[in-house]
Amino acid sequence: MKRIAEIIEGRPLYYAESSESVRDVARRMADWNVGAIAILDGETLVGIFSERDLMIRVVAAGLDPDGTAIERCARSTAATSPSSTAASSSACCRCATSSRSTTSISAGRRRS
Repeated sequence: MKRIAEIIEGRPLYYAESSESVRDVARRMADWNVGAIAILDGETLVGIFSERDLMIRVVAAGLDPDGTAIERCARSTAATSPSSTAASSSACCRCATSSRSTTSISAGRRRS
């Protein structure tokens, strides 16, 4: 069974800073063709923002994407797994926490 670190090795980390606007982050997600992005405050993972969050927490809520910081709309309770975790264990973690995503971390810092 592969570990998370082996699966993500050499792949780019897509992230945004917590103070960026929703529109700026959504544009970059579209440019990068990704459905979710890690939200960082400096080197610390503070949440995750997905296309679903954009629809529910911004569009449906009637928020201004230019005037709303991404930290206001990102899910701060993202499930995390150490990068040494087996991929199957990470999937179990998502089910147990009713999470749609799991973010891999290494020593409390972002995984690059």
